[in-house]
Amino acid sequence: MQPERGCPNRARVMLENLVARGPDLVILGGDLVMNAAGADRARADALYDTLLEALAILDPIPWVPILGNTDPWGWNQKSSGVCPADALYGKALAVERLGCGSLFRSVKLAGWELLCLDSLQLGGRFGYQAAITGEQRNWLDQRLNEDRETPVAVFSHVPFLPGPASMFGMDIFRSDKYGKWPLPEHQIHVDAWELWRGFVDSGRVRLTFSGHCHNFERIDYQGITAFSANAFSGAWWRGPHLGSPPGCLWVTLGADGSWDVEMLDLGDPGM
Repeated sequence: MQPERGCPNRARVMLENLVARGPDLVILGGDLVMNAAGADRARADALYDTLLEALAILDPIPWVPILGNTDPWGWNQKSSGVCPADALYGKALAVERLGCGSLFRSVKLAGWELLCLDSLQLGGRFGYQAAITGEQRNWLDQRLNEDRETPVAVFSHVPFLPGPASMFGMDIFRSDKYGKWPLPEHQIHVDAWELWRGFVDSGRVRLTFSGHCHNFERIDYQGITAFSANAFSGAWWRGPHLGSPPGCLWVTLGADGSWDVEMLDLGDPGM
């Protein structure tokens, strides 16, 4: 979200279209605001104000936020001028403005357990990278191994598996001096294999969902189906991205472990 490009009105129409379908829960997949990472405090507050005004349309439908790489305040210190010693530096401002407490959580819904992860970490060549570490990693391992019956869906901003969108990301950076086409580390979890092995070994994970790439993908691998969602903003409020319209995924879960996923075009009036 951002105040420019007519976003407040466009988001209002799209969210009203979503509400009309009657969802039980909305999971916000990250990159909720347009570059708080490079913003000063006034700009960051304006971004979150715009977001929260839009999200009020969802009331009383519950929503769960997942942070993306554009959401932590001031991570790009060169652009933002923010001092890391500021109490609200990084993810803290998002936590305060969104009132979300923990950035990783478990949600029970329709006989499923939904594991919402905080995948973005400060560091790496691009200023951030995706990994699950420390307390969150211990928590994740515990949740995956708690029982062998309840089906699980895992949500993360950054994908666990490289798909076509990641390949296009590689094309952006071209080959290196050795003629190789390297996968940019900001396009996928740097701990992807370890996490995926844990998902498979648990016997519980049926689905994973991510954003980040702004386009719809489905990958079936080792008994798990991984979806990448089209972005609410499409190509950053410039229309569809790689053929995927501005919108979201509509996920239907059954208590028997069945599921269905549909890509929605939410009717961006700015297109």
